[in-house]
Amino acid sequence: MKKSLSGLLIVASLVLSGCSMFKYRADYIMGMTDAERDNTLVTQNINKDMNSHYEDDLVSFDFELGEHDLNFVLKNKTNNTIKLIWDESLFIDADGASHKVFHSGIKFTDREASMPPSLIIKGGKLTDLIAPTDYAYFESGRYGGWEQLPILAGLDLDKVATEANHAKIVEHVNKVKGMNLFKALFTLEIEGVKKPYIFSFGIHDAMVKEIK
Repeated sequence: MKKSLSGLLIVASLVLSGCSMFKYRADYIMGMTDAERDNTLVTQNINKDMNSHYEDDLVSFDFELGEHDLNFVLKNKTNNTIKLIWDESLFIDADGASHKVFHSGIKFTDREASMPPSLIIKGGKLTDLIAPTDYAYFESGRYGGWEQLPILAGLDLDKVATEANHAKIVEHVNKVKGMNLFKALFTLEIEGVKKPYIFSFGIHDAMVKEIK
């Protein structure tokens, strides 16, 4: 289920360059744009040089955007065990719709069931991922099986252009700069108190690159 697109959420070449008729493609730099803790903006805790890293006095998160999921490492900086409550964590798409999530180790057939929380001991870390449950589906037929929609499904970011319509792809990249992609809600329980963390992800920059 884990297919990484990048190391620091730099997503480039979302389209194949094998079609010689196309001369240009749209490339994107994506990452965290905002962060909330206890319903308060804490964007200052995002590392601006690594727009995949968040850190405060309790926890740190490192993110990597995959093709079908959001991979993360959660580190516990406290002296107490932290619970990550999966049943109260969500994926929120670009239209604002909330989606239940599942994570590594959960079978596709069990993805809609209640999931026990993950425990992170003091000083420990959890390496895992989240994916929207309703983005997974079963394809019937001889070569069928479980499939997943891309985590950025429906955003129409796969753009290529010929010399003749170069202006259109330039217009596209200018339009999507700053575009919101999705949000991820992680509900943590620390010393018996629930603390919701909401991370927003978007397009920091977009550019037109020549296909060689």
